[in-house]
Amino acid sequence: MSKAGKTAIVVVLLAGLGAVLVAKRASSTTPAGTPGDEGRAPRPTLLELGSTTCIPCKMMEPILAELRAEYAGRLRVEFIDVHKDKAAGEKHDVWVLPTQVLLDASGKELFRHEGFYPKDEILAKWKELGVDLGPPASGPASGGSAGGPRPVLERVFASLGRAVGGTPLLALAAALAWGVLSVLLSPCHLSSIPLIVGFINRRPG
Repeated sequence: MSKAGKTAIVVVLLAGLGAVLVAKRASSTTPAGTPGDEGRAPRPTLLELGSTTCIPCKMMEPILAELRAEYAGRLRVEFIDVHKDKAAGEKHDVWVLPTQVLLDASGKELFRHEGFYPKDEILAKWKELGVDLGPPASGPASGGSAGGPRPVLERVFASLGRAVGGTPLLALAAALAWGVLSVLLSPCHLSSIPLIVGFINRRPG
């Protein structure tokens, strides 16, 4: 084969390789509005402001994880540690940990809850607010057995929350009792005292 023929073959091969690379790059680029852009699409948000040390916050962790997995792409679930991000606590006017804020797709606050928040009540509240999250995605069964410690504690915290709701004196007594118990269980909870003081000062008499 002549030198010119070999050169022509090399040129054709290089051109073909270039065309393949261009096509591959174009196919890997996701245009706006496609499913790949779903992570940035506006959707309702469950925002929890708490800490990684308080016991009710720890009890909320598996609930948030389940909601994040079961309603992926339909509900944004976020957690902010207000001890690390104090500006977020001030921005959302947080005085009790944890505090859950329900936001619509535009970021407008629809509802907020203070304290432990059972999963079924969270879903019921979204439905009450007119937000259809659809059925949960199939996946592993939720953690904790029917008779295990987690469901029992969940029921206790939920019952206490309902019992003291709208009753400032009972709420204050419960907060003080829980504060003493929390400090005994974990001295690091002393850092929450400013939140309790702020809660007392900011609440209407």
